[in-house]
Amino acid sequence: MPIVCPVRGGSRRDAARQRVPIAPASVYAPIGRRRWWWYAYRCLTCGVYQLGRARQLDQVTGQRRAGCGHAVVIMAARIYGAPGAGA
Repeated sequence: MPIVCPVRGGSRRDAARQRVPIAPASVYAPIGRRRWWWYAYRCLTCGVYQLGRARQLDQVTGQRRAGCGHAVVIMAARIYGAPGAGA
C-alpha cells in the first residue's frame, strides 16, 4: 500500500480522491565535472522508473508531475556521495 499525501485545498471528499503518492528517491551528489544533483525514483501509480536532476539538494524534494504524467511527491530516501557522509 503506497504512502500518500493529500493535496491542499478543496473538500475532504476531493482530497480523498486526489491523493498523491510519495515516491522515495535515490539522490546522487555532484561529483567531478557533474554539477547537478541527480535522482531516480519509481512512479507508484504505473511503476515506471524516472530520472531527474536539480541544481541544489533542496530542489529535489517536493510535488511534481513525473515524466509518465502522474503527480508524485518526491522524498529523498537515500543520498549517495554527499559531502561529509561517512563511508
